[in-house]
Amino acid sequence: WGIWFGFMTRQDQQRHLKQISLVERLVFRFDGNVISSALALGDVDNDGNVELAVANMEGVVSIFQFDTPTPVATCTGLGSIVCLTVGDLRNCKKNSLLALTCEGVCYIFDIKSSSHSGVMEPSLTQRIPCNVCSAIIADIDDDDENELVFATNDGLVCVYKFDQSMSTEQLVEKRFWKIPHQIGSLSTTKEPTGATLLLVGLLGGSYLCISNNGDVDQTVDPFGIAQDTSMFSWHLMQSPREDNDVRTMASLSFKVVGGIEVSSSSRSTDTNPGPLLAVASLDGHVMLQQRVMRHMHERDTGDGLTPPGHSLFKYRKVWTLHLDSPIFAMHKIRIPNHDGDLLALCGWDGTTFIVNDAAQTHRFKFEERVAAFAAGDYTVTEGRSLPCVAYVTFSNHIVIYYDLVDYMKPTLTFMDVIGPQLSSLTAFNSTDHSSPVNKQQLPLLLHNCLTMDLKTLLTYKTALEKKICDLKSAKAAKTVASIATAVVDDNNEEHIDTQLDEQESSTAQVNMEEEEEGVTVREEESKRKVSNGHWVDT
Repeated sequence: WGIWFGFMTRQDQQRHLKQISLVERLVFRFDGNVISSALALGDVDNDGNVELAVANMEGVVSIFQFDTPTPVATCTGLGSIVCLTVGDLRNCKKNSLLALTCEGVCYIFDIKSSSHSGVMEPSLTQRIPCNVCSAIIADIDDDDENELVFATNDGLVCVYKFDQSMSTEQLVEKRFWKIPHQIGSLSTTKEPTGATLLLVGLLGGSYLCISNNGDVDQTVDPFGIAQDTSMFSWHLMQSPREDNDVRTMASLSFKVVGGIEVSSSSRSTDTNPGPLLAVASLDGHVMLQQRVMRHMHERDTGDGLTPPGHSLFKYRKVWTLHLDSPIFAMHKIRIPNHDGDLLALCGWDGTTFIVNDAAQTHRFKFEERVAAFAAGDYTVTEGRSLPCVAYVTFSNHIVIYYDLVDYMKPTLTFMDVIGPQLSSLTAFNSTDHSSPVNKQQLPLLLHNCLTMDLKTLLTYKTALEKKICDLKSAKAAKTVASIATAVVDDNNEEHIDTQLDEQESSTAQVNMEEEEEGVTVREEESKRKVSNGHWVDT
């Protein structure tokens, strides 16, 4: 019983896979081949509503708004668009839409909500390195200004900043790094000190950490797939751009998402907890990690083989999952009435997983194969933004499911509901042999609980809590009575000792008085004999 009960209370047994069916959805028509990173959710026209932007390899960018089945704005003839991103690139508190092509062109759209005439034109066009595979807009150097960070399939990570000081607006290259591997994704997170950290997911099962001052901080191999990543020596390349001689790792798609906020119930008790980030590989492995400071005895010995800063930080594994579908996309999503972020992951076959910070998983099977996937808020009707998952299919359709709130409730296991009460009852049974529940009755009690429905189980839980409270009260009262009895016994012993002492003292006093009286009598008799003229021998 003890072994089985302990097995049931293991944390791994509480991570359940729950199958859900999403119903409420929007369907849009969009033709062309869409790359997985050419789909974005964001407020592209700064009207407070969240739109969906999508682009194809034929050079068409379209924006969908609300439940309108046709695009509200479209631009054509842009080239092979491989990346879309939305953010405040101009640092003017207004969002811009960026479209990056594999030919090496960046298009910036500044869209106004009143200009939805069906046609839009880029406000700025600029040449950038070709073969872009991932792009984000973020402040990676903590100067309170956003930069455009993108990566190429040639292993190049570039940082561009919008410059308005010249006569013409343009993007200026700020710095770059040459990574001798293909890159799978880009993201940012925070150091335990609050500094920004750029995360570069590599094809090969590892990711690279770049600090806010541009130093390559650390290479992390969470699943042990890469070969000797701790022996790699990374260097910041300024000019010219050179390749490093680094061992080849396995070609495994790798995604990393940082800046994940956890719920208050799962928050670390550390005084200075580090940030959380999630990593996922193509074979379905997912891991949640936390960046923490290394202890002094764990730090680098100065052999020069580890990258700069490697001796200061390490990553602590929070949990690991293995999903039953290959993963090609991962996003974080916030659900109302949840105080933490969730992870939305999708496979090419449409299988979607939504995981919370306790590794509880909701699984949804989309009916078609998926070319692109996104997760986040979308404004279904004006002023009503809801968390959603969006799919681009190979049949030229965009499908948005927006009823996630109804299904994203935490999964309660049997041990979550009544586990603490059973543990308390077991503890009473092991320490107090007078407990009404003996060792033979515990399996029967558990069997009865397992056969109850949730409503009956909650009712029984209340009764069990009252029973445990009564047991605690009885045990406390018994303890108090034992202490009181011991105190009374001690007082009685002290009283008896006092009486004996008084009796002995009285007896001694009487003996002393009798002895004094005898001496007085003998003295008087001696005086009488002397007075009669007789001598008395003493």
